[in-house]
Amino acid sequence: MKRILFIALSSLLIMAGCEATNDVQKPAEKEVTNQVTPAQTTVSSLVMSDLKLSKGSNQLFDKAEQKTKVLYQLKLTIKNSSEDNILISAAQFKALTSEGKYIRNFPTLDELGQALEAQKKITEKIYFAPPKNQTIEKIIYEDKDRAAYQEWKVTSE
Repeated sequence: MKRILFIALSSLLIMAGCEATNDVQKPAEKEVTNQVTPAQTTVSSLVMSDLKLSKGSNQLFDKAEQKTKVLYQLKLTIKNSSEDNILISAAQFKALTSEGKYIRNFPTLDELGQALEAQKKITEKIYFAPPKNQTIEKIIYEDKDRAAYQEWKVTSE
């Protein structure tokens, strides 16, 4: 009886050890950095520079969105070179995806949205959330009130 009990416990211990060593490890996720060109652009009295597109934290999504979308953060510096205040917001930016679809910015609390005072410079963030199977090909700024338009090409480094 002791022998059967010993064999049964040994078998359980071996099986438990095998399960612990068969963990499937996820490959390390490669950090995506993207170059946005041209690096500095003047668009109707606004000098936009230091544009950097990188993956953002998916914690801004709810659980369902985390499965289907990827969050990208566009960080940029904007200088108002005019003598007047200029209203600028993240809603004036959109992205063109690899499947040829335009997507609007993903609204967050810390995004761009203010009156930029004359001769002032700010650094702000804008977020985009394309589907997981798509990448961002272009960033587009369009202010219809001021007839301002600019697009930047996005390439992976």
